[in-house]
Amino acid sequence: NNRFNSQFGMEYYINDKTSLTGTVLYRKSDGDDTSLNTRKDYDSTRLLTSTTFRNEAETEEDKTLEYTLNLTKDFKKEGHKLTIDGSFSANIDRNTALISDKATNTTAETLDETTNNQDQSRNLIQTDYVLPLAKGSQFEAGYRGDFLTITTDFSVINNGIPFPEFTNVLEYKEKVNALYVNYGFKVKKFSFLFGTRWEDSNIEVNQLATNDFNTKRYNNFFPSAFVTYEFANQTSASISYSKRLQRPRGRQLNPFNNLSSNVNIFVGNPDLNPSFTDAIDLSYLKKWSNLTLSTSMYGNRTTDAIQFVRR
Repeated sequence: NNRFNSQFGMEYYINDKTSLTGTVLYRKSDGDDTSLNTRKDYDSTRLLTSTTFRNEAETEEDKTLEYTLNLTKDFKKEGHKLTIDGSFSANIDRNTALISDKATNTTAETLDETTNNQDQSRNLIQTDYVLPLAKGSQFEAGYRGDFLTITTDFSVINNGIPFPEFTNVLEYKEKVNALYVNYGFKVKKFSFLFGTRWEDSNIEVNQLATNDFNTKRYNNFFPSAFVTYEFANQTSASISYSKRLQRPRGRQLNPFNNLSSNVNIFVGNPDLNPSFTDAIDLSYLKKWSNLTLSTSMYGNRTTDAIQFVRR
């Protein structure tokens, strides 16, 4: 495997309170991978009936180009700040494999050529505003827009003939707009932070080989709460609650078969829903001059959890 990484950045100070930073990242990698799998088949009396040798020679090439911009504005009051971030990236992944199967109980040899091409583009914009209020309190608000498109083109040629059962083009589009607000304050030895995030999600999973188009549109609120109590002598305990979301990705959604193995074939489900998790965390922190002790316990409850079924 060979990798090349380069990055260039520049920061411009518009004035003593405002700065603009831009970076460009280029990454390239290519590699070869060869694997040999041996499979033994037995009959019902556990007698060996055949041995199959599967040889796979794979080449991969990956290119990524990413631009990022950051604008930071500091106001007169300490901690009063506005930041705006933008990121624009494109990734190209090309993967080709030659797979040969030969069994001891036959003279025939199966030769497959697989091509897996993936194009990904992502645009991300985020803005955060922080406003300190009275002593020990602070207000935060922000927006995040995440726009992702992934196109996966997978094809198989079996002994020189296209194999339609394993050939498909999957298009995944994700548009997420989110707004959040947080408010934190202190009361004697207690520190509180309460917040909520609203997310609007527009997901498209399009199977272009079969004209199967799936759209999911949903919006949700995600509350959070953190409470910390400070004991004497640099000791504190805290409890927190947050609601989280996990979306299915990539191969979990692709309904077409994947020929990575001829006996273990993975099939995705484009109708999968996201999983939601309620998380509670309890932690304790103790500091000495040369030593710190940190411990925690947590519990999570997930609904619509994604399950893998083997048959």
